[in-house]
Amino acid sequence: MDPDEVKERVGKGISQPDRVSLGQHQVKEVDENPQVPEDNVPLARAVASAFQNLASTTALQVFNKFIKVAFEGGPDPFVADDWLDEVEKHLRAIDIPDDRLKTTLATYKFVKDTAVWWKTMTSAHNIDSMSWDSFKNFFFDKYFPQTKRRELRTQFDGLEQGDMSVTEYENKFTSLSRFTTDVSGNEEEKTWRFVYGLNRSIRPGVTLLGLKNYSEAVTKALMAETEAKD
Repeated sequence: MDPDEVKERVGKGISQPDRVSLGQHQVKEVDENPQVPEDNVPLARAVASAFQNLASTTALQVFNKFIKVAFEGGPDPFVADDWLDEVEKHLRAIDIPDDRLKTTLATYKFVKDTAVWWKTMTSAHNIDSMSWDSFKNFFFDKYFPQTKRRELRTQFDGLEQGDMSVTEYENKFTSLSRFTTDVSGNEEEKTWRFVYGLNRSIRPGVTLLGLKNYSEAVTKALMAETEAKD
């Protein structure tokens, strides 16, 4: 069979959800198999190329159904962080292990200033060999730099309930704690830090319970707040 014919026919009979994984599998098989006869190399490459094209096209179609919002940059680092979180969630959902395809799908949603920035990046770096972690580092260096992260960490370290309700305080606490892996990744430490920041009118009643579960501490704080108002 002619390689061009393979490219035309290889997708027939294959369900859409299977094409991404099939494409990645076929490319890997051809790349890692030294026993492919020399005469069959053009055909093997055509098969791999066809599956890879199908994988990329199908992945983009599925990805676009999930990620409706383009990213255009801006001064708010939370917008950048939330957007990339959403992208990663859906990349996992459609099972995209290939770093190059991940980067291609994510940057497809870049518009305006972000698209201009990425164009300069492609000129300065080898995008084909860029890992997903490297892409994220470049992304955060641009839209969520370390100076901003340190500023948010300082805000978190000094966070107290003050004039906020328990609900407002908990929302602020959650928003800032996501940038403190030493706290957010430790349930007991996170619980203690939340309780420590409560107002003195509420804190003693929650502290005495010796809670180590964050959700329970928030529930008890809400109850204590209600009782203090009665």
